[in-house]
Amino acid sequence: MSKYRPLNPIDLMVHKKNFLWGKHYFGHFVGGDLEDTILYSEYFGKPKVLELENLSKYDPELLQEFITHFIEKKSVRYFLRELNEIEQVDEIGFMHEQGFKRFSRNYCFEFNKDLAEYHREPTLICMDAGLDHTRQIRDLDIASQILEYRDEIYKSKSYLLQNLDDIFVFVNPRERSKVLAFAVKRPWQNENLYRFIIHPSNTDMVEHCIQAFAEKYIHIEKNLNYRFVINECHKKLVDKLKDTYQFLSSTQLLIKEGAPKSKSKSASTLFAVRKAATS
Repeated sequence: MSKYRPLNPIDLMVHKKNFLWGKHYFGHFVGGDLEDTILYSEYFGKPKVLELENLSKYDPELLQEFITHFIEKKSVRYFLRELNEIEQVDEIGFMHEQGFKRFSRNYCFEFNKDLAEYHREPTLICMDAGLDHTRQIRDLDIASQILEYRDEIYKSKSYLLQNLDDIFVFVNPRERSKVLAFAVKRPWQNENLYRFIIHPSNTDMVEHCIQAFAEKYIHIEKNLNYRFVINECHKKLVDKLKDTYQFLSSTQLLIKEGAPKSKSKSASTLFAVRKAATS
């Protein structure tokens, strides 16, 4: 008899699955045996957005049971998957067959002090994020997302507060109170990997952020290189960046919609409430 459900702590011990902080398993059981699993997590602290991190066998029935379960039980709005465009072509094809569609790309580069052109006096300053930055970071994060998905795809306030040590902000030296862009660390992907969140209208700011982060990271963190990611809204800059920094990979961001949008609080509603509160 087949059964599909999330794994509990006893399941993890019985079936010898690793406990991974902030990550969960959804499994296919047959007669008490665990046949297959999906590893997933909340996307930057958003319970209505689940990121699929690993599908062990790419079983279409398990994937559909997973999606149905979380739509019905948790009203999950979006399901996300990020896959390497070169190394995971078959997996991308599978996800497309299951109703996922590409909504963006990420481009990953490595800054190496010995190879890259390095300016010791960048136009912007990179600073550790503080509590007084969280509202600006969240507003910038929402505004930088694709309009169609801004209702849920942004980092939660609780995530920002709990992970301030992994977030850096970029500011103008003459107006340090205003956050122009930020970088967030994703240590489970790579200890030295940072995603740069820069508004789509500010592509000209990307290289200034790269240099400012190098000034901060190399001299404060004592590391000669770091990896950075920009998304597709800055793709016109990708070829130029390849001339200066080592290009590592491009990934597709795939999405499938779940529960109806009416069940989610939209980003536009958030802004309307804030505007009314301050007027």
